[in-house]
Amino acid sequence: MEQCIFDLIGDALQNNPSFPFIVASNGSFEQWINWEAYGACVAAGWDCRAQPRYKLCGGSSSLTGDLLVRDPTGRPLMIETKLVGDYTLNKYLAEIESDKTKLETLKAQGPGNLRCLLILVLYSMDGEISKRPSWTEWLDRLGFWKKHHHGPRTIPIKDRGQVLLYGWNI
Repeated sequence: MEQCIFDLIGDALQNNPSFPFIVASNGSFEQWINWEAYGACVAAGWDCRAQPRYKLCGGSSSLTGDLLVRDPTGRPLMIETKLVGDYTLNKYLAEIESDKTKLETLKAQGPGNLRCLLILVLYSMDGEISKRPSWTEWLDRLGFWKKHHHGPRTIPIKDRGQVLLYGWNI
């Protein structure tokens, strides 16, 4: 299920004609990504909720996730998404680790069939992310970076830009 949803979101972004322009703006578009993901999941026939409370999955907190998707049997998948660009590298490291911890806590509190997925959307308008020390050193500081993940899903942007999507089952 996680790989299917990850691919569905990647396809929605890659096939959206507005996506290159939004990325090139260097503005924040995390909520836009979440709404595109929601729309893609609903269009594909998945039961989906945007900005769901963790309580819907048995969590004890009033935290809100980015997306909740249920498979045809009702099995839930809570998704948290983080967007990181050239100008926000140092800003979001702690927030990403915090989202991972939130999902781990939710999974421990929720029903045994709960799945959780953390998606990172990395973007740069200055060449390949994986070949730039500023990015590779930053990514190495994420405690879970080298663990098995979905992706990368590579989306070229204009002449020199790039978006990479990664996803981790939590």
